[in-house]
Amino acid sequence: MAVETKFRRGTTLDHSTFTGAAGEITVDTTLNVPVVHDGATVGGFPVVGEKAIIEVVAGEALGSNRVVQSDGTVAMYSDSATIANMPLVLGITTNAVNIGELSFIRTAGELYDATWTWVEGAVYNGLNGVLTQTPPTTGFVLQVATAISATKILIGIKQGIIRG
Repeated sequence: MAVETKFRRGTTLDHSTFTGAAGEITVDTTLNVPVVHDGATVGGFPVVGEKAIIEVVAGEALGSNRVVQSDGTVAMYSDSATIANMPLVLGITTNAVNIGELSFIRTAGELYDATWTWVEGAVYNGLNGVLTQTPPTTGFVLQVATAISATKILIGIKQGIIRG
């Protein structure tokens, strides 16, 4: 008889507030990927595969490399000035599309653009879905990635903070 092993599991939203023990592995049931924990980092480190890109119909014309959210039906830019947008953030667009077309959204993993000039560190959701390294001063602050070089970010949506 085979031995069945089960890991703790939860949605991406559940993981965004969870800090697992060092060496613990959990399962993100939204992305269907394992998540490795270090005992300190909220959300852990998703082990990314092909499922890190999802397809959602655009609810408006969308540009590439912008933060988007979804109400469950369409993708729209996420604006950091509107607090209600924070829990709806999906990830970052990888293609430019017109309204009604399929948008490819990376929810985790590396994203590269030769025109970027990042400084290593946090990357936030800004106004109208623009990626920025300056934390917003109103609305909410949501780190969506970490710049790991001038032209590459590692997407990992963290727990947001509401500004007063």
